[in-house]
Amino acid sequence: MDANHNACVTGYASSTGFPTTAGAFQTALGGGTDAFVTVLNPAGSALLYSTFLGGAGSDEGFKIALDPLGKVYVTGVTGLLQFSDDLRRLPDRFRRWEHRRLHRQS
Repeated sequence: MDANHNACVTGYASSTGFPTTAGAFQTALGGGTDAFVTVLNPAGSALLYSTFLGGAGSDEGFKIALDPLGKVYVTGVTGLLQFSDDLRRLPDRFRRWEHRRLHRQS
């Protein structure tokens, strides 16, 4: 949960119909399964932000955390080593994918 009591969740999806938001990092399924990061309002009735995180293989988000500044940390797995190159384009609040884990780099 963030400072505004919005729910921040991660997991994985394989549906091309999974909802993403305008301006998201990745609005389309990369292939197989992709990790996702989704933010819902406190009532759970509105999608505030949602993005896929994935490449051509299977990618899964397992845990999500926020630091006091609102930076997002996601752990998960990827089946592709080149996924790390794709994630260098992530916005500042996401930092780096290291073969098995996405984390905030200092």
